[in-house]
Amino acid sequence: TPWFYRMVDMVADAMEQAPVETRFGRLPASDAELNGDYMQALVRLAAMTGDRRFVGWARRIADAYIEEVLPGNHGVPSSTWDFQKHVGDGRLRLRDHGNETVVGLVLVYALEQAAGSPRAVKYRPVIAAMLDRILESANPDGMLHNEVDAATLRPDKDGGLSDNWGYVYGAVYTFYQCTGETKYRDAVRKVLANLPKYRNY
Repeated sequence: TPWFYRMVDMVADAMEQAPVETRFGRLPASDAELNGDYMQALVRLAAMTGDRRFVGWARRIADAYIEEVLPGNHGVPSSTWDFQKHVGDGRLRLRDHGNETVVGLVLVYALEQAAGSPRAVKYRPVIAAMLDRILESANPDGMLHNEVDAATLRPDKDGGLSDNWGYVYGAVYTFYQCTGETKYRDAVRKVLANLPKYRNY
């Protein structure tokens, strides 16, 4: 449709004019929400168009997180990250406006794994460690908190639960589909089995 081609043009223009300078190339943002949104769009457009530019741009963002942000933030995305000072805010947001990078990184990994690229080998242990820490931060039923401290995994002071739990668990299940590691499938089954306790989530 015309909307598809407009999306292609808009995303390409946005990446060509990306404002955040990093050692990996220019990124669209310094926060987990927008960088995650772009990774998700870029992976889908790469698969739908066959245009290698989208693969390259997705890799640029993913490399920045795999090689700098995650190692610098206890293995998980930081809500915001200063790519000049190489520090973040030390927060992991697991609801809307922050969890998008978790999903984006898993989708980039899936694209790389399907292509049999060397990046898939490099990304896999880092993404596994990220997902393991996220699952560790969940409550005993597997429900995720809105936001946790990246170092300690303690929930923020309101201790609220994320109504975006399914968005993150979708990424967990995608990682299971890519790797066959059943602990990720089992984590999804666990939270689904406990859903009757959380009707508002």
